[in-house]
Amino acid sequence: MSTLKEARTTYLAEHALTGETLLEARFDLPKRYTWFNELTTQERLDFFAGLLETLVNPVPVLPNGKRRTRQAALDEYLRGWAATAEIESGPELLQSIRAGRADLQHGRILSYAEIFDDVPR
Repeated sequence: MSTLKEARTTYLAEHALTGETLLEARFDLPKRYTWFNELTTQERLDFFAGLLETLVNPVPVLPNGKRRTRQAALDEYLRGWAATAEIESGPELLQSIRAGRADLQHGRILSYAEIFDDVPR
């Protein structure tokens, strides 16, 4: 590679994509991953940084002492990003989450017992 531009080129499906294009392009993805196309450029940067971290970190040990597989860690990471994209895609869901956080901060909450004590079991 003779130039910096060539060094920054990523090859995907036999088509050269620059780093900038990779962060902005819309991809024909399987349905379960279409959320990726909704990520902003900054979110894509964060996604790829976290993905690399997930892939290179040693296999984690859970609090119960069991080892988690790298595939389980990757699946969890992808589910987290899918949930983030879903929350951000609907303004009413995001607004509901913010309202719930505000209620919690202002003490406008009920305990489980307050809600369900009079419900027959």
